[in-house]
Amino acid sequence: MGLSAVLSGLAVLTLILGFVVSPLLLLVAIPFAGTAYLFWYQASGRLMEHARENADTYRVYDRTNTGSRAGAGPFTGDRRFTREQVRQNRQRARGREAPRTTKQPSQKEAYRTLDLSPTATGQEIKQAYREKVKEVHPDTDTGDEEQFKRVSQAYDVLKK
Repeated sequence: MGLSAVLSGLAVLTLILGFVVSPLLLLVAIPFAGTAYLFWYQASGRLMEHARENADTYRVYDRTNTGSRAGAGPFTGDRRFTREQVRQNRQRARGREAPRTTKQPSQKEAYRTLDLSPTATGQEIKQAYREKVKEVHPDTDTGDEEQFKRVSQAYDVLKK
C-alpha cells in the first residue's frame, strides 16, 4: 500500500504541474495513476479474489464437460456460461475460506489437540497445555517431538 500511496502522490503532483506548468506533464501523470491503481488493486487483495473467482469458474466448467474439450475454457464449444451461472459460481467462491498459508492449526484443531471444549477458560487452556507438554516433551522417555510441536502450536493459537 505504501508504494501505491507514493505513486498516487506522484500522479497528483504531475497532474497539478501539468495544469500549472505544461500540459505535456499530464501525459506523465497517466502512467503514475495507472500504476498506483494496479499496486493498490494487488495490495488490497482484490486481485487475488478476482483470480480465485476466475479459477473457480474454469474449475466448474471442467467438471461439467467431458472429453477433449474439458479445460479449454468457459467460452469454447457449444456450452457457454450464462450470466446467472457465472454469478452463482462467484458467490460460491466468495463463500469459501481462503486456503491457509500457515502451518498453524485452526482454533477447532487446537482445542481438539489439547482435549478441551471451545468454552474453556484461559486458566483451563494453560493447565491442559502444561499437562500435555509433560506427556509429550521430547526429553521424557515417552516423548514425541512432532506431538510436542503440535501441542505448542495449539497453545500459541489459543492463548491469543
